[in-house]
Amino acid sequence: MNEVSQKKTMRAEPSEAASPQTFDSNPKSNVHKWVRRFLLVPLIPLLGMAIAWFYENTGRIVSTENAYVKANITLITSNISGKVTIVAAQEHQHVKTGEVLFLIDQDRFTFALEAAEAELSAARIEVDGLKSDYRQYGGELKEANERIRLHKRKLQRQKTLESKKFGRRVLMEEAQYSLAAARQHESEIRENRRKALISLRGDPDLPVENHPSVQLKTALRDQAAKDLSNTQIVAPADGIISNISLRTGEYVKAGSAVFSLIETSNLWIEANLKETQLTYISEGQEAEFVADSYPGVKWPSQVETISPATGAEFALLPAQNASGNWVKVVQRLPVRFSVTQTEGMPSLRAGMTVTVSIDTRRERKIKDLWSGIESTAMKLQDKYLTPKYALPNSVAQ
Repeated sequence: MNEVSQKKTMRAEPSEAASPQTFDSNPKSNVHKWVRRFLLVPLIPLLGMAIAWFYENTGRIVSTENAYVKANITLITSNISGKVTIVAAQEHQHVKTGEVLFLIDQDRFTFALEAAEAELSAARIEVDGLKSDYRQYGGELKEANERIRLHKRKLQRQKTLESKKFGRRVLMEEAQYSLAAARQHESEIRENRRKALISLRGDPDLPVENHPSVQLKTALRDQAAKDLSNTQIVAPADGIISNISLRTGEYVKAGSAVFSLIETSNLWIEANLKETQLTYISEGQEAEFVADSYPGVKWPSQVETISPATGAEFALLPAQNASGNWVKVVQRLPVRFSVTQTEGMPSLRAGMTVTVSIDTRRERKIKDLWSGIESTAMKLQDKYLTPKYALPNSVAQ
């Protein structure tokens, strides 16, 4: 037994010898603990203050990368059909409003204009002739009335002579015939005068330019002149030519698009914001955007309009959410922003991707965060902790 106790004593000696070393390291670990406590005590409130500051000052800015530069793209078409004689526009060329883009053969339209001018002159002459005829019929009508009165007197004399037995029957009949012929001639003149007056729209003093036939020929002349002017196709706005493949000698049809003009005078930004981001966004709020092509340049902007419908409403096949496997998806609404271009800034092009930030001027308070936490906690309690089925009153008793 003594040998066993000696072995135990010999085994215990190393541990007892090591115990002083463990005792020596305790003061250092205690110092480390106190240092950590000393540093963490002020860091915890500082961290809380930083979180509170971040919550209160970051809720006013709403941003999205789902935004693009937009511009009006005008399809250049011809109002008339014809052969192209000159193509003045080139691919990616900057053009100004009214600048000639291409020309169509003018010969056919020049001849049509000359023919329309001739027809207009003939219509004016015809109206002048109607007015002259009306005046002439008036003079002839007076003459016819005088002849009627003359033949009436002749007939009356023959009747008087016939009553006194001095007249002849032949002369009486000739006087009656002459009177009837004079009356018929007067009726014809009156009818012709009435037709001339109708042709003058009931106004013998009607201006020539107000006559329907002259107005019709004037319209045809103006149409021919318009067609002739349409042989010159000009730029409707400032922009850049794109997708041009037109060549001299080709035949273009009226209304067919030949190339595109991307307008540079009217640019805007279209951002597709989530419906949950629109809570505090309204028209007129200040914003700014940065183009991916120019990351170091900021453009000032402003909220112009907010779409009245989501993008899904304009889809060719709108989503049908009446089925049983419906899944809620956050919708997006297009929001339009203005673009202010100043000298020295890079040029924006349609389709560029930008990042838009909107200053909603919203002020969040830390108490609102606490209220949100309480509300969330109450919802979780009602959902997971409240019994779903209540016991009957008899069982509960």
